[in-house]
Amino acid sequence: MVDDNSTDDTAARVQLAAAADPRMRLHWAPKLPPGWGGKMHACHEGALQARHPVLLFLDCDVRVAAGAMAGYLRRTGVALASGFPRQQTGTPGEALLIPLIHVVLLGYLALPGMRLSHHPGFGAGCGQVMVADAAAYRAVGGHAAIRGSWHDGLHLPRAFRRHGQRTDIFDAAPLATCRMYRGLAETWQGLAKNARAGMATPAALPVWTLLLGGGVAALLAPG
Repeated sequence: MVDDNSTDDTAARVQLAAAADPRMRLHWAPKLPPGWGGKMHACHEGALQARHPVLLFLDCDVRVAAGAMAGYLRRTGVALASGFPRQQTGTPGEALLIPLIHVVLLGYLALPGMRLSHHPGFGAGCGQVMVADAAAYRAVGGHAAIRGSWHDGLHLPRAFRRHGQRTDIFDAAPLATCRMYRGLAETWQGLAKNARAGMATPAALPVWTLLLGGGVAALLAPG
């Protein structure tokens, strides 16, 4: 567990839990260096402390059931796999917007191409659940390679692919659940942030505008 200079009682709670569970350790991350995103630095610090050949990165709001996500790496031979947990919603606004993540993923990511090609353009994932081969992670630079990013779900798979490593995504719904946001306003702000990170690039923005605009035009067309 990495405490990245939190101002609440995170460290005390983790220390209390670690006293009863020898598998748990608390690591205090140093102060955030210039040019780093907070999550990227916390994941980087955690990876430096890790002792095992497989790394599993989980957001703190993900709840994981018993299961072997590491087995996906062994079965597929990929260096990095990202799982999409079952997304829990508690308000109508969340239920309306959160499923759009899966619409974009399934509608616009060419899954066969992603699995056949090493091209970084096919790199995609979900930062909530990411499992990586530790040796490959360190060889590509890990989270340090994307230190300034806010969107590891997109940029970490692309960093792996730039070094010739294969990545994949999988359905983690049987193993993990997550409630990303609470309420319409928080959901809108969170999705807008991710959309800017994933779509608002000079190369991607025209493509997304054409695809999404064409879909809207088709819905509005008479007949």
